Amino acid sequence: MFKRTLHALWLLCVLLLFLAAAVLTTARLLVPALSQYRHEIENAASEVFQKQVSIGRMEATWRGLNPVLKLKQVVLAEPGSDRADAQSGLDIREIWITIDAQQFLTNQQVKPAAIDIIGADLTVIRDAEGQFYLDRFNADGSSESGLDELMDMTSLSVHDVSVTFIDELYDEPPLRLSAIALSLSNQGDTHTLTGHALLPGEVGYRVDVEAELYGDSHKPASWQGQLYAKGQSLSFPAIAERYLPAGISLQGVADIRLWASVAALQVQAFSGELDTHDLTVTHLKEAQQYVFRADQLQGQFGWRQNEEGWQFALQQLLVRQGERTWKTEALSLAGHHHEQGSHIKGVSALIELDGLGALLSIAPGLEPEARVFLAELHPRGLIQDLTFSVSSEAGVTRVDRFSARFAGLGTGEVGGFTVISGLDGTLAGSLEAGTLTLDTQNASIYDTRLFRQALPIERAQGALHWLLQDGHFEVRADNLTISNQDLSLAARVTVDVPAESGAPSINLDLAVERLDVGRVHAYLPVTKLSPTAVAWLDSSLKGGTVTHGSVVINGRFDQLPFDNGEGILEVRLPVTDAVLNFDPGWSPLLGIDAQVNFSGRSMDILGDRATMRSASLENIRVQIQDLAK
Repeated sequence: MFKRTLHALWLLCVLLLFLAAAVLTTARLLVPALSQYRHEIENAASEVFQKQVSIGRMEATWRGLNPVLKLKQVVLAEPGSDRADAQSGLDIREIWITIDAQQFLTNQQVKPAAIDIIGADLTVIRDAEGQFYLDRFNADGSSESGLDELMDMTSLSVHDVSVTFIDELYDEPPLRLSAIALSLSNQGDTHTLTGHALLPGEVGYRVDVEAELYGDSHKPASWQGQLYAKGQSLSFPAIAERYLPAGISLQGVADIRLWASVAALQVQAFSGELDTHDLTVTHLKEAQQYVFRADQLQGQFGWRQNEEGWQFALQQLLVRQGERTWKTEALSLAGHHHEQGSHIKGVSALIELDGLGALLSIAPGLEPEARVFLAELHPRGLIQDLTFSVSSEAGVTRVDRFSARFAGLGTGEVGGFTVISGLDGTLAGSLEAGTLTLDTQNASIYDTRLFRQALPIERAQGALHWLLQDGHFEVRADNLTISNQDLSLAARVTVDVPAESGAPSINLDLAVERLDVGRVHAYLPVTKLSPTAVAWLDSSLKGGTVTHGSVVINGRFDQLPFDNGEGILEVRLPVTDAVLNFDPGWSPLLGIDAQVNFSGRSMDILGDRATMRSASLENIRVQIQDLAK
C-alpha cells in the first residue's frame, strides 16, 4: 500500500514538472509577441505619468522567471507637444521594465518589479521651499515630485546617466554629475541604495554612495537611516565655499569618507575621515591677510546636532608642513547658540603645538594684534588634558576658561620674544587671570636682547600668576626656584606690561643661594653694558663661590641700569675663594673672601683677605664707579 502511494506521488510530481515546463515554454514563446503592443504600452504609460510617452523600439525577453520589456529611444513630453522638441521632453536611451510575474499570476495585475534606466540626461531641482523634484517629470504640476513613481519600484537602477542639480534654496551654481550608476532596492519599508558618479573637473573626480534607509515607500522624502559616501580628489573651493565664515577661503584637494545619519533629507549626524593635500587657508580681515599652509592634513572627525546646539569631535589629526609634523588626539567641541552669541566648550587629550600658532592666526574673531602675536610666537611642545571654554558676543571672541598640562613647552626663535624651551607644568585660568605652575627639568631660556647664549635651567619650580586689568598685564611669582650646575636661585618677581604703550617694568627680589663666579660671564646682560665692561668682566672673574647673595631690580626695562635714579639695580654677592684677574699687567688676586656689590653701573669689592703671589692681603677694596668706562 505504501509503495503504491509513493509511486502515485512520484507520477504526480513528474506530471506537474511537465506542466510547469510547458507553461514556461509557452510563456517564453509568447513574450516576444509583447513587442507588437508598443502603442498600447505607450498609451498605458502616458496615462500613468500624464505625459505623452513615445517609444522608438521595443523588445521583450526574460530575466529569471520574470518577463522584461526593453523600451528604446523613449521620450516623455508634454501632451500635444512635438516629439522632436527636446526642450519639452525627457529623452531616455533605454528603459528595461521587469514585470512581476507572481503579481500577475496571483492578482492578474501588471506591476513592474524592477526598472533599469540606461542613458539619460536628468535635471533634479531643489526649490526655494527645500522640495526636490525631477524637472519635466511632474505629473500634474502638484507638489508630487515626479520621483515617487520611480522610487516605489522593488528595484530601480540607472546606468550611464547624467544629472544636473539645481539648488534654488541656496541659489548655488548648477552641479553636473556624469556616468552615474545607481541602484535602489526596496523591500517593504527597507531601502538599500548603492552607486557612484563622476564629478565635474572643477569639483573633483568621483563620489561613491551606499545607504540603508527606512520609511514609507510612497514618501521618499520621509526616509531615514544610515548613508556612506566616499569622495575622491575633491576641490575645497567647490565644496566648502558657502559653509565658511566671511573672509576665509580654502585651496587644496581632499579625499573624504563619510558616514551619516539622515532623516527627511537632512543630515542629523556624521563621522568621517579626511586626507588633504596642498592645503592653504587664507583669512582676510581689515585689509590684512593671514595664511596657513600644510602639505598634508589628515584625521577622523564627527559631528551631530542636538536640541542645545552641536558637538564636534576630531581624532588623530595629523599635519605635515615640510619637515615638521604635529598632531592632536581626541579633540572634542560642543557649541551652544543663543540670542546674544555662542559658547564653545572643548577638551583634548593631546595637542602638539608645532605649527599651531600659524593655524590659530587664521581663526575667526581674533583681533589683528592677537594674530600677529600668535604668528610670531611659534609655540612648541605638548599640551595634554586640555579643557577650555570660548564665547563670542557682539563680534568679539574671548577665552573664558582653560586648563591643561604641558610638556616641553617653548617658543620659536623669531619675533621679539624671549625664547623658551623644555618647560613642564600645568596651566589654569582665562586670558584675564590664571596660574602657571612649573615643575621643569632640562629647560633653557634665551633672549637676544640681553644674553649672548641660552641659559640652561636644570630645575624650575614654582607658580606664576597673571592678571589683566586696568590696561596692564601683570605676571607675578612669589616663590620661584631655578637651579643648574652654575647657580641656585629663589625669586619673588612681578612683571608689568602695559597693554597699550610704554615699556614693561620689573620688580625682582632674587636670592642667590649658590653661584659659580667663574660662570658669571654667561649670565651678563651684555646688551645693557659697554663692550669694555663686558670684556673686563669676562677676563677678570675667574673663580669663586657666592652663597646667600641677593639681586634687586625695580624699574622699567628700557631704563636699565637706571643711571639717573629711575629705578633700583643692586647686587649683593658674598664671595669666597675667588680669583680676580683685575689687570693684565698685575698678578691675579687669589683666595679672595669678599663682598661684591653692584649698584647701577658701579662695582665695589670689599675683600677680607686674598693672596698675590706670596703676599697676603687684607682689607682690599676694588671700586669702579662706571663700568661703561
